[in-house]
Amino acid sequence: LPISLRVKVVMRIFKLTRDDNYEVRGFASIAMGKLKNIIPRSMRTRVVKELLDVSKEKDLKIPIIDSLTNLIEVISGDKKKEVVERLMKLTCDDVWISAAAYETLENISNRIPAGIRHEVAEDVLELTGEKDENIKIAAIDAIGNLNVIIPKDLQKQIVDRLIVLIENSDSGGKLNPVEIRVSAIRAIGNSDAIIPHNIKKDVIVKLLNLTYEKNWKIRSCSAASLGLLGIGIENADKVTSRLLNLMDDEDWHVKSAAVQSAENMGSIIPEYKRKAVIKKILKLTYDYDLNVKIPATVALGKLKKIIPRSVKGKIIRRMLDIAPEEGLDVRGSAVWAIGELCEAIPKNMRREVIENLLKQGEEGGWETGRPVAEALGKLKDIIPHFMGRDVIESLLKLSRDSEWGVRINAAWSLGELKLIIPK
Repeated sequence: LPISLRVKVVMRIFKLTRDDNYEVRGFASIAMGKLKNIIPRSMRTRVVKELLDVSKEKDLKIPIIDSLTNLIEVISGDKKKEVVERLMKLTCDDVWISAAAYETLENISNRIPAGIRHEVAEDVLELTGEKDENIKIAAIDAIGNLNVIIPKDLQKQIVDRLIVLIENSDSGGKLNPVEIRVSAIRAIGNSDAIIPHNIKKDVIVKLLNLTYEKNWKIRSCSAASLGLLGIGIENADKVTSRLLNLMDDEDWHVKSAAVQSAENMGSIIPEYKRKAVIKKILKLTYDYDLNVKIPATVALGKLKKIIPRSVKGKIIRRMLDIAPEEGLDVRGSAVWAIGELCEAIPKNMRREVIENLLKQGEEGGWETGRPVAEALGKLKDIIPHFMGRDVIESLLKLSRDSEWGVRINAAWSLGELKLIIPK
């Protein structure tokens, strides 16, 4: 925009945020966020005030959240606090609006001015005592999203509050609803950075105890949070043993959470238990439930650095043997895992692996062609010389696929494989 016209454009769009038609108001609101860098300083407070007012209209809440995210960088500290407070209230809205508000809170946490962080943290802490369950859950979840801005002098107080909320009942004997407990457990998992070192072990013990509860939501969320905490070597043995047991849980949510926790622990898993963990996860790739099978397949790829040599061949064989009838998502995950497991592929299986990928790549498409195109580039160091032409021709074909995700991965792999491109 020409400099001479910027103020006029901003003024006109600002007026449209008050238009009689709500669609016009919505588009104008989005535009105000995108024009953040040319809004005159003298107008910024008015713009934010107008957007905050418009955010009360049901159909405009998500567009406004998007605009406020963009404007947070250019508005004053006082208005930033109002924006944070409004976002907090929007987390209590319906599922889509709530999700957008949570994501925004997480994205802007580092941009909340240092001068108001203490006040924001205190407000959130106070809201965890609200009678309204929805507000209470929103505040608890906000703690997990905003933990990076919580001042040091409030950290223990907030962690202590979360510990009270994960228990079956509070200090007065009043039962904590399951959803409140689940939110608090999730917030603890996201708050590793603020948990004082001297109580970390106690927090881990509490989470371990919660994995024995009857309610699958409590067991699942506790298992997931264990993997997000900095377990430390001193706690790794107990946590690993419990996760191994949880991988046999009757509920798929719990099994999947245990697998992902083990994945997050990675090299923290004690060396003498790594084989048992890998074998258990390998077994779960045969589970009847895709919600277990896919995370298990992906986990094997992410745990590549701790896979014992004795089971490498079995893992690669399983990835190759995953049949079409097991589901495209499973096959795609297996192909991705093969790409990650390059160093684990035995020499006598390299040709078979490449031939398998080339065959699957013939199908093309998002579910199969995309992971194949990426995996071939990752496997550049093990592609037999005599197969170089076949690999390049396959990637050239995939680079013309109708799906953009396939084409971009094929282009990347062609760049990686420049040394084997035939002259």
